[in-house]
Amino acid sequence: MKNAANSSGDFSSQEDIAVATAIVPPNSRSWVTFAFDIPAHSYLVWLPPTEGIGWCFSNSEPMGADRQECLPYGVSWTKGKGTYCFRLYPPSLPYSGQNVVNGVSRPEENQPNIWISDPKQPLPQYIELDLDEPTEFNAVYLTFDTNLDKMATKGAVPQCAKDYSLYYDKNGEWVRLLSEKDNYHRRRKHTFNAIKTSKLRVQVEATNGADTARIYEVRVYCE
Repeated sequence: MKNAANSSGDFSSQEDIAVATAIVPPNSRSWVTFAFDIPAHSYLVWLPPTEGIGWCFSNSEPMGADRQECLPYGVSWTKGKGTYCFRLYPPSLPYSGQNVVNGVSRPEENQPNIWISDPKQPLPQYIELDLDEPTEFNAVYLTFDTNLDKMATKGAVPQCAKDYSLYYDKNGEWVRLLSEKDNYHRRRKHTFNAIKTSKLRVQVEATNGADTARIYEVRVYCE
């Protein structure tokens, strides 16, 4: 692991802050454990080239876990496609539901600020807001994932919610408030006749191609 960087993509430091070694069993395809005990928000993990040893690659790109490629000039690097496979212990839970109410609607260097559903579970998936007590409101603001890491391209972004519905709790029963089809926008505002409830669900039934539901932000107002 390298020393602290001045910004994301700055890998100019040549000083190691931690070094770990491990033995890779011959002719194996398995996890290899490297033990570190260094408190930090972000890590740069560097494996030097070693003959006969490869690091498994995945086409998936977990938010906040970038694979970096060195540019042909200077010391700057850039985000590459896919990522190298790794596991963390203890497990990290960076995409929890609490992120949709933390007040930040885009990724930051040390925090993704997004709820992502379990990729092992099929859609539809929902996130539920518990308002603690019956609350009257007539507007809901939603912010979806349109992949701000990449330049805008023609067509809908796969990670963006396509079909979704809002539900609210009414005397113990879930009532559908509204449904939306063929969405491709990052930010949506929905207004309706005022309701009073203590619980609200946002259910994503389909995306524009991704296999997970993704929501940055849910805001509730009485306007």
